[in-house]
Amino acid sequence: MRHVLIKLHTYIGLIVGIFIVLQALTGIALIFLHHLFYWQYPELNFPVEDRSYASIETVMAEAADLSEYSIEEIIAPHGRFRLNHFLAFGFADESAPTAVSEPILIFHPYTGEYVRAIDLQEAYSLLPLVYHSNLLSGEMGERIIAILGLILSTTSLLALYIWWPQRRPALRKALHLEMRGGFQRKVYRVHAVFGFFFVIPIALMGFTGFALHYPEWVKAPTHELKPTTAEDWGFDPTEQEICAPSGFVRAADIALRMRPDARISTISRPREGRPYWFVRTKKSGDLDRLSGDYTVYLSPICLDLLAEERVSDQPWWHRSLFVSFHTGRLFGLAGEGFLVVTGLVLTVLPITGFVIWLRRRHRVTDKGLLSAFIRRLRK
Repeated sequence: MRHVLIKLHTYIGLIVGIFIVLQALTGIALIFLHHLFYWQYPELNFPVEDRSYASIETVMAEAADLSEYSIEEIIAPHGRFRLNHFLAFGFADESAPTAVSEPILIFHPYTGEYVRAIDLQEAYSLLPLVYHSNLLSGEMGERIIAILGLILSTTSLLALYIWWPQRRPALRKALHLEMRGGFQRKVYRVHAVFGFFFVIPIALMGFTGFALHYPEWVKAPTHELKPTTAEDWGFDPTEQEICAPSGFVRAADIALRMRPDARISTISRPREGRPYWFVRTKKSGDLDRLSGDYTVYLSPICLDLLAEERVSDQPWWHRSLFVSFHTGRLFGLAGEGFLVVTGLVLTVLPITGFVIWLRRRHRVTDKGLLSAFIRRLRK
């Protein structure tokens, strides 16, 4: 049985190893996303001022004047991405000659004025974010990433079972990073020892990555919001002009009337696969909360209340793990440092695993390792 599990662990690693390495490296890059972004666009690095941010209603009014763009989502400045400006996502009018093809619209954080549009195809500083989220493949890429998260978690726990020594003296010896012996033994020791000490963080990283893509599988706050088209809700699409001529303004007004002491952090209109509005709010001083602590879901046309969700109603592990642990913000700067180390270990493990497999498969010496690898690629 153990021999079969070793084979399973080996071939899973060979198949998905390259994707895991790229996910780990792009995950590390996301910690420094604001530095990369402001390095490419230094004019957007607005200085932090001792005054309140502009209201999202001001930004919505500015966005409404941009006839060449159709806005789908607006996100307020927040501490976790360390991007000090409003972001808006949407589509460009193809007939507008000055419009960029895949726009990210930037608005001033304190005045709400429109600054400029960034073409996502040219924003290479955001490439780690896009790749880490969907492998540059849209919805299909998101599904693949979620599956990779589950594979990473199960493979990590499987490796722990395979590696675990049967006797306690052997366990103490196995935990010692002994670098004596030949090259193959050193590679194996690095693979085994680092894999053991980081197996729990790596398994959690994979599971939380899956949960961020499919939270309804772990906890379903929107389990009643299953219809995928407006007609499924029983609404007549011809009533759209009557019911919601100013959807963003009306959605924001409903959310703020339900929670007048908060500010809107994200507002998003219906889209394919999610045919309802959602508005997230947070306390005015809670800059570090990524997505807000209160969400309302509104019907796609007439904006009737469908559901509401409070972060405080969720269990502590749900609040802490899904975003805070996966982004490294659970323990502040120390958590980010630990996430970088975990990412580096996750980069090393597939590489060392591949080297171990290659040497055992071909019985090569240290000098013949590179040539064997090249021959393998040519086949």
